[in-house]
Amino acid sequence: MDDFLCFRESSVMDRSPTEPRRNPHAATLVVRRRICATREELFAAWTKTEVLIHWWGSRDLSCSAADVDWRVGGSFRIANQYPDGSIAWTRGIFERIDVPFQLEYSWERESQSKRSELVTVRFEERKGSTEIVIIHQYIADEEARTKREHEWADRLDGLVAYAGHVLAVDREGASKARIQGPSTPQTACIPRFQDDTIVNCCTPVVHTSPATTAERRHTWSGRRV
Repeated sequence: MDDFLCFRESSVMDRSPTEPRRNPHAATLVVRRRICATREELFAAWTKTEVLIHWWGSRDLSCSAADVDWRVGGSFRIANQYPDGSIAWTRGIFERIDVPFQLEYSWERESQSKRSELVTVRFEERKGSTEIVIIHQYIADEEARTKREHEWADRLDGLVAYAGHVLAVDREGASKARIQGPSTPQTACIPRFQDDTIVNCCTPVVHTSPATTAERRHTWSGRRV
């Protein structure tokens, strides 16, 4: 993965009337990741709440709940759950939505809401894949920037794993359905841990519950929580 600082002007789209307080002298982070999936698939994975909780999280956090109003001016709250069970809520307001090209939203922790940060997510087509570009602006300092960098790298690990397992199975199932007609629900073969050994377990995608998907978001990428 190539993580580096840069910035490119975003295209003009509808902006929320909300103008959060931001530090113009704060740090900026840019993270890029190329994923073998279409722009439409990844945009949907990012903007469908029932899918978002499957892959969102980091090495130390899992997504235990999400409340999202997907519209310009709409708000979101994401529950980041620590291993000890405590929860830190991230919240924000959508300022721009351009389907399936770009999202822009404010970003802050509820317990640390001094100044709002800004996140722009771009979905850029590449040959046979999509490059996700995350521009995280108005970060308080370099220490916080380093923390955000690790968090976004972990989240994108989860999205890569989700695309590689669930989306790949969905595409294969859709292809077979066009040829063979209706069949039983498709399953995703997701790696699971058993006594520190990865084993494969096929779980019906359509019956996955939020409680179990938060756990799977970590096992998909081969990490034990």
